[in-house]
Parts: sequence; C-alpha cells; structure tokens
Amino acid sequence: MIRVWIAGTGRMARSLGAHLLLAGLPVTWLSRDAGRRDELARFGARAARRAARARGAAPEAGAALLAQGGPAVPGAVLEVVEEDLAAKRAVWAELTPRLPTGCLRLTGSSSLLPEEIGPGLLGLHCFHPVELCPWAELVLPPGAAAADVAGARALAEGAGLQVVEESGPAALLANRLLLPAQALAARAVAAGLPPAEVDAAARGGLLPLGPLALMDEVGLDLIAAAVENYRRRLSPEQAGELDGLRGVLGALLAQGRRGRVAGDGFLAARPLPWAPRAARPGELEELAAACRRGSLAGAARALAAGWLGREALERLLRGALGWSEGLEENEA
Repeated sequence: MIRVWIAGTGRMARSLGAHLLLAGLPVTWLSRDAGRRDELARFGARAARRAARARGAAPEAGAALLAQGGPAVPGAVLEVVEEDLAAKRAVWAELTPRLPTGCLRLTGSSSLLPEEIGPGLLGLHCFHPVELCPWAELVLPPGAAAADVAGARALAEGAGLQVVEESGPAALLANRLLLPAQALAARAVAAGLPPAEVDAAARGGLLPLGPLALMDEVGLDLIAAAVENYRRRLSPEQAGELDGLRGVLGALLAQGRRGRVAGDGFLAARPLPWAPRAARPGELEELAAACRRGSLAGAARALAAGWLGREALERLLRGALGWSEGLEENEA
C-alpha cells in the first residue's frame, strides 16, 4: 500500500487527502505553518474516522511540518500549494532531499507545467471537490519515465479517479476550455449585468457550477494567477482574448476580494465596482450561446490539432467538465 505525503493545506489539498483516505491509503499532510499543521491534524483525524466508517477499517492520517517531512517514508508526494512558480519550486527544493529513490513526485498545479516547476515531476491535476468530480489530468512532461507514468496512473485509478493523459499543447486542457465562458461572464458583469443572472445563463450544459461561481469557489487570486500562467503559453491573439478577464479580476483583487472563502466574490451580496443595469431583451440568451460556442471552438481546435483523441476529449468534457451532451451533439 502506497503512503502519500500531500504538501499543502488548502481546500484542494484537504479534499484530495480525504479522498485518498477513503481509498484506504495512509496520508500525511505537510504544512509550512505550525498552526496549520495542528489544524490539519484535526481535519485528518475527522477524515480518517469518516473513511473508517465507510471502509470498516481506519486508514492512517497525520500532519507534519514541511521542514520535518512525514513520520514514515512516502511512496508518492503530491504538491498542492498556490499557483505560484516560486512557491512550488521552493517546496520541491525543500522536499526532494528527503525523498527515497523511486518516490513518485506529482504536482497538482492547474496552470503550470510540471517541467516548469522542476525535473522529474509529473502533473496530477484534480478537480474540486474530488468526491463530486473524481477526474484527474495526468500531465506528462517530455521524456517522462514509463515507470513514473504507470505508477501515477495506478495511484490515481486505485483511488477511484478517472484519468486522462495529456502532454504538449494538450496539457491542462480542461481549465483552458473554461476560459472563454469565464472571460465572457466577467465582461458581462463589468458591463453591469446582474452576476447571478449572468452565472445562470453562462452555465449552460458545460459546468455543474457557472463560471462566476466556479471562480468564487476556487478563489479569485488563484484564478488570476492561473490566467497569467495560461497567457504565457498562448499565442498573442489567444492571450489577448483574456485581457478582459484579467482586468476584471485585477479590479476585484485591488478591492481585497478573494472569493467565496471570504464571502466577497462575484456572487456575494457586497456590491461590485461597476454600475448595475438590467439585461436587455435577449442579451442573456446571446451570452449563453457565446459561452457554448467559445468552449466548443476550443474543443474543436484540440481535436483538429490531434492534442487528444475523440474518446479522451469526450471523457474530459463529459466527466471533468460536466458537458451534458457529447461532441457530436454540440458539433451539430
């Protein structure tokens, strides 16, 4: 049975760890903050009790300081800290000397490629909350060792995750397919349309959550950092399409807003910094159609370029993104 260290203390790190415990794997969370370590230990104890009730046996759960490492040798380490290149590199610089030969090293980044962060890493990007969306993008850097790829897939599938392998231009494709809807929804809010109405219209059949609710849930600061990471890898034309989203997020961050965790995101009761107005007749319907076209165009580009085969892309759209119909229905 593989022992997993999770470097991170946020919601994604907790959700992943709780899911692995339910699969019967021993989990230790690593924190950079002593106060968060104690909090994580309490969370881990509760998650282990839930797993024990579900499985009839109690998996091992614990928490430790990053500087000390876990109490037992891991078979895999999954880093899930903020979407900041320097922060991720610092975590791996501290962890790597403590890891045994053959230990799987995985980053949960949603917008940074594993080869950008450090050598020998694979990406394992999951979706929050994991128990409701048990999918993972296994991101393979150039020259990834076959044993590591097999080990990462076995770990994910053993924990009940559905895996889509991605590499090259297809890497971290799921979130990029959401960008058009997020950008259009943000632009509509900045134009004064009611956020709840925008979110409902933009949701369509693509997401269980609307694009504004999703950004609130993930955190506006994390979304803004991810947008910058995506922009670096896009063509100038595609990067320019995100300027509006970048500006809207920047305006909200300048007000100190963070999203749902702080109760001040797009859908919070607190007024937004744009003059409100009612939607014109047909405006929300046009928005819904534009969001669907934008995401479908991204999927069609990926398919035409051969980034993913049709089956893998269908699985990603239906499973990870909640697309209510398949590619064929949308293409029609």
